[in-house]
Amino acid sequence: MTDSKKSYLAAAAAIIIWGTLASTVKVLTGGMSDLQVLAVSGWFGGFFLLVWDLAGDTRKHFRDYSPRDYFSMAWLGFIGLFTYSALYYYGLSQLSAQEACILNYLWPVTTILFSCLILKEPFTARKAVATMLSFAGIVVVMAGRGEAGRGNAAAGIAACVMAAVCYGFFSAMNKKKAMNQNITMMVVWFVTGAAASVLCTLRGAWSPVTPLQLLGLAYLGVVVQALANLFWAVAVNRAKNTALVANLAFLVPFLSVVVSTTMLHEPLSLSALAALILIVSGILIQSGVIRFGKLPA
Repeated sequence: MTDSKKSYLAAAAAIIIWGTLASTVKVLTGGMSDLQVLAVSGWFGGFFLLVWDLAGDTRKHFRDYSPRDYFSMAWLGFIGLFTYSALYYYGLSQLSAQEACILNYLWPVTTILFSCLILKEPFTARKAVATMLSFAGIVVVMAGRGEAGRGNAAAGIAACVMAAVCYGFFSAMNKKKAMNQNITMMVVWFVTGAAASVLCTLRGAWSPVTPLQLLGLAYLGVVVQALANLFWAVAVNRAKNTALVANLAFLVPFLSVVVSTTMLHEPLSLSALAALILIVSGILIQSGVIRFGKLPA
């Protein structure tokens, strides 16, 4: 099998797995707190990546980094992925899976903004149009007032938007530091599991877990949070056309909507559909898939 075919197969696997994230978390938070879901799945993800790294070539690179570097990874994991996941999982507990996932997909736009602030990349006209379109999607969801959800819609929307901001910051900082991603993600998920465990204990949010729920938590931690990211790394690294593979990620929110309407029987609200079109259009404009004359990149 050629590297190109391996790249597309790995990308397809990652996209299909990520498409189940919102619905999986939605089901799990129906029987336990969102913090407990994050804590247990985070530990699963961290230990899986530890075994993966020790079994592969990554183990050779553990000594490449100083204690200060590992502290930097941990800090980045706490600020970026723990905070992101905690906010996103809370948003999923308050909104429908489709609404939360669509709002979460603001992260490519927030990554652009933080790249301009942190990496000093230029903020062009195309980026401005993409940002305005994507944030218009927030207004549309707010106008719908979480019509497909049963929780606190305003809090859920705010949490999902802040989650996207956190992940945008994480992405820009992760790019700036340019450390081994297998090691970084292992540390990040251990930190996420530990931080969520502490907060869950302080809030007294632990509850008994059934064997079926434990299986769901293992799937979330190992497959969705760890394995899918490894698949995506393979896809990007082996692709001859990285931009084409990266653009496939735009299928995730659409697939997530299909999964939520099929498995959770959530009605597809007009506000969610309109927001999805606006946000994804903004991302496609920024990526250059949609072009308007000579609008600067």
